[in-house]
Amino acid sequence: MNMEQNIKGREGALMSRLCEKRVVREFSSDFLIPDTQPEARRILVVTERLLPSEKYVGASSVECNGVIDYRVIYLGVDGELWGVCFSSEYELEAPMDARRPDTSGGVSAIVRAFCEGSSARVNAGRKLSIKSRIGADIW
Repeated sequence: MNMEQNIKGREGALMSRLCEKRVVREFSSDFLIPDTQPEARRILVVTERLLPSEKYVGASSVECNGVIDYRVIYLGVDGELWGVCFSSEYELEAPMDARRPDTSGGVSAIVRAFCEGSSARVNAGRKLSIKSRIGADIW
């Protein structure tokens, strides 16, 4: 059986490039260390993990949003090492190319979100500020 006979009479999806964009945006959030832990003297390590993002293809752009989880290891005022976890939401948008395909039959986009790095600082004893560069490759 050749390919033409195999496809004949079946519904199929036609893949076409929607856009090829990389968007990067800086996000910052403030967090409070719980009262059950000591105040922070110094931030030692910040790691981040992006949870899978949701995506929406609109008339002129592709939007994606999701959650970023942070794990912070800090030196407490008591001289001990402590860890705390926080979560924050992010949202990115990329315009589609001018010659986009007909979207009336439904369109899906491939989105790969990433984090280029995070930094944190102690604003007050219990208040931390975390800044991240979050981006997405969108096809």
